[in-house]
Amino acid sequence: MSYFNWFAKELRGIVHITGGGADVAAGLAPLAEHVCAVIDADGLADVPRVIRLARMTLHGRTNPGVARARDNWLHAVTAANDELSNAVHDAVFRPLAALTDHERNAILETVGDLVAHGGTTADIAARTYRHRNTVRKRLQDFTTLTGFDVSDTTDLATTAIAFTVESARSNDLPSRY
Repeated sequence: MSYFNWFAKELRGIVHITGGGADVAAGLAPLAEHVCAVIDADGLADVPRVIRLARMTLHGRTNPGVARARDNWLHAVTAANDELSNAVHDAVFRPLAALTDHERNAILETVGDLVAHGGTTADIAARTYRHRNTVRKRLQDFTTLTGFDVSDTTDLATTAIAFTVESARSNDLPSRY
């Protein structure tokens, strides 16, 4: 059983699935050219909350496609409060502004890879084609400049939020070409 309707500029759908075996996201593939979110509700009483969560999830995404909210929570969290997200972004990125473009890009390449993929220094070195000592130095420089030690879980989470905000900002910029 399913129900779809338009409300303002939003297409809302409720799909009732028994047994939880169906992949709703795959069934919504025809909507892939739009930015869509799939969130599981625990009954009809949960629908208003799910709609609010879907809006926040969509606000945090810029690329079209049907995606499960649980795969995009970080984007939803950063989109939920612009002022707080911008403060986190500034705390991480502002100290790097004094560097040359080359220095800043080098540090951001290494820290960005860690945020995106995790792993050890050797893993980052292999993925970025850098020597392990270069990776270690860049991570140390990042900690010295920002005060965020990415080996600490809380600091890594804060850095991941800042990178998510940076990514959203980059996607929001109009193309120069």
